[in-house]
Amino acid sequence: QERLDNFEVGIKSRFWHNRASIRASAYYDQYRNGQISNSIPYYVTGSPTVNLLSVVQNIGAVDLKGVEIDGDLAPLPGLVLNGSFGLADSEIKSYVCLECQQEMGTTNATGHRLAGAPKWVWTLGAAYEHEIANDITGNIRIDYRHRGSQYVDNANLAKSQPDDQIDLRAGVKRHGLSVEAFVTNLFNERTYIGGQALDLIALSTSGAYKNEIRLALPELRRVGIRASIDF
Repeated sequence: QERLDNFEVGIKSRFWHNRASIRASAYYDQYRNGQISNSIPYYVTGSPTVNLLSVVQNIGAVDLKGVEIDGDLAPLPGLVLNGSFGLADSEIKSYVCLECQQEMGTTNATGHRLAGAPKWVWTLGAAYEHEIANDITGNIRIDYRHRGSQYVDNANLAKSQPDDQIDLRAGVKRHGLSVEAFVTNLFNERTYIGGQALDLIALSTSGAYKNEIRLALPELRRVGIRASIDF
């Protein structure tokens, strides 16, 4: 079995006559006997074809540490500001990385950062709601999201670019009925949000070892209108 020892301290607080709140925590985790899926190449006696045997091994050990903060503020009637910040760092203490063999000449990824986890993330948002006519309330909201770069392989040779996106929405409400227009990814950011590096030794057609990176495509700008009713 795997094992995760988690150590965490935090605080939650409301102040300024309940118009502001903050939640913050810091953590340190020790992840041991991690289950790692590896593909081991082998030859059948008398055949030149390379085959792959997929195995799960308890060979992972990673130290994780980070900080998470989020809060909100209501400085004026109808106006709410919110934000969050996350710092997540990792260090591989032990890992037999078979795909690293062809990338850097060794299976040892000790000291590297864990793939697929951005070190920095943060968000900022603002929402305003106001009565614009009898029984009709208007609202508008803007959100900004940042995701830092992340490695796509445990060899730490390739990583994605930082990603920043802005979302907007505005609408009206009346007697449980709401209609809202929205746009996500306002500036049509096209940064690849992440990926996974794979060793494709079995798919080699030239006799040489090959690797590939499979990327997650970004979600492009969307514009729309939605309606809902509470009853």
